[in-house]
Amino acid sequence: MRLRYVLPFVLLLSLPAAAAGPAKGLLLKPLKDAKGAAEPGLVVTYMSSARTPGTVNVTAAGRQFQDVPGGQVMPFDSDVAVCWVYLQLKEGQGNMGTIEYRFLLARNILAAVPTHPLREDLLALHCQNARDYFRSPTTGAKTGTPLALCRQYLSDYPRGSHRDEIEWLICRLETEPLEYEGDVPLLAASIDRFDRFLWQHPRAANRSEIQLQLAALNRQAHESLSRTLSEKKSQVAGYSDGKGKIVNYSAKEAQAFLERARAIYRELAAGADPQTRAAARVALFNIENGRRLTSAPADW
Repeated sequence: MRLRYVLPFVLLLSLPAAAAGPAKGLLLKPLKDAKGAAEPGLVVTYMSSARTPGTVNVTAAGRQFQDVPGGQVMPFDSDVAVCWVYLQLKEGQGNMGTIEYRFLLARNILAAVPTHPLREDLLALHCQNARDYFRSPTTGAKTGTPLALCRQYLSDYPRGSHRDEIEWLICRLETEPLEYEGDVPLLAASIDRFDRFLWQHPRAANRSEIQLQLAALNRQAHESLSRTLSEKKSQVAGYSDGKGKIVNYSAKEAQAFLERARAIYRELAAGADPQTRAAARVALFNIENGRRLTSAPADW
């Protein structure tokens, strides 16, 4: 670690919990009272509370919050602040709270410190957090903000070290529904889009990750179609394509989905990456033992 990264941490350890007069600080936790709220990651001013020992009065978002626990504000150093937030997101240090907390923390520190050696890495993490936040059950399948952040990354870092994962994230945001809910045409559309992405990115650094997800989609399509065929006691099942047309899938196609999943897992099980290799072997074991991704008996 370079000296310029070590020194701020040493200085931080020597600082008191709160300065005697107003000082700049990084808000680590959200604040809320009857009159307003302040988001984590904001740069605020604070000073010791004369009323309650161990607490500080914080001025943030245009108003003052009284008697805030001192540990919720860190003395502000622009270098250290970005390092601290990056570590929270990357390594899961401390209490990371909700998806919303992670999203707000990164958004506010990126706005407060627009230039930093870790900005590219932090922005890449922020893109993923934005996807998770805006596609959660509470917010619904909203893609505008995460797509804008991904495109900002590609604009700012056209040859960035996270380019492959960001382009893959865009592909997923443009393709994946919030839930497939057994919809075979939706699953088939995602399979086709993921196949096209791999063809367009033959040397993607995250290729094995994409292949694992592609295999899982093929398993889901097989399970959903097989279940529908069984319930209908038929060799053909029809699904609406969402445009007023019916798309028919057969038992032969259900088997083809399964064989495609097996083929991908076998390729990955012989690969070099130990985590991918292990995941593929476990998936093959589950398939051969009749386990399922989407219904009982569930995967081990």
